[in-house]
Amino acid sequence: MVSTLRILFFLIFLPLAKVYAQPATTLKLYSTVAQQATDFNVDAQGNIYLITAGGQLKKINAKGDSVAVYNLTKKYGKLTLIDVTNPLKVLLYYKNYNTIIVVDRLLNVINKIDLRKLNIYQASTVASSYDGQIWVYDEQDALLKKINDKGIITQQTLELRQLLNYNPQPQKMIDNDHQLYLYDIQKGVIIFDYYGGLKKQIDLKNWQSFYAYNQNLYGQKKDTLVSYSIGDVQTIQQPIPNNIKPLKMIIAANKIYFLQANQISIYTN
Repeated sequence: MVSTLRILFFLIFLPLAKVYAQPATTLKLYSTVAQQATDFNVDAQGNIYLITAGGQLKKINAKGDSVAVYNLTKKYGKLTLIDVTNPLKVLLYYKNYNTIIVVDRLLNVINKIDLRKLNIYQASTVASSYDGQIWVYDEQDALLKKINDKGIITQQTLELRQLLNYNPQPQKMIDNDHQLYLYDIQKGVIIFDYYGGLKKQIDLKNWQSFYAYNQNLYGQKKDTLVSYSIGDVQTIQQPIPNNIKPLKMIIAANKIYFLQANQISIYTN
């Protein structure tokens, strides 16, 4: 049996080993952020981006200091997601209006992209691309499309309905390590190369949270943390601490962040 330290070490961004029994949790509370939030994300530097119930986007650094505030505009409806893959170009996606607002590190608006002008009226999700562009999944056309800062489509895939024999409805999309990951809670993980070519599908369904990093997949399934190695097809599971009832989980900056009703709890080893 591998040690509990090794299990947690593997869970956070290192290659996985076989584990045949689920151990007790080894996570240790690192700190908490006392904030009421409806959603959040964390960038690679440990900056936390909170959507408050009052209609603000707050950026807090790793020390807990407030960095910037952006008053979410109501004319685009509810903010659907925050993509902080590139902290210098944070994506704010308003699904109801098919609009992407791009803000800088201080949450100043630097661009607005109306997807309806590109005849995209049903975009399930969006994600920052490695080359500074934006991936969009057009559910109506069943196409992955890449657009640049000027709102021009520069690349698109073959129709996914034909490739997969169904039309995915991804809740999350991540561009990492020369691959693009789509996560559909009903169908699992769909992986593409940087050119939009289909590589594989993985039957990992019903994860409440999903994250991809360096050929490893991480998620939350009910009260369990799960990590899956694409290379050797191995899985590690670890229970979430008993006192945590997370609304959402993020893995970033070598830590695990749990969104709760009144705070964000940050765990490490």
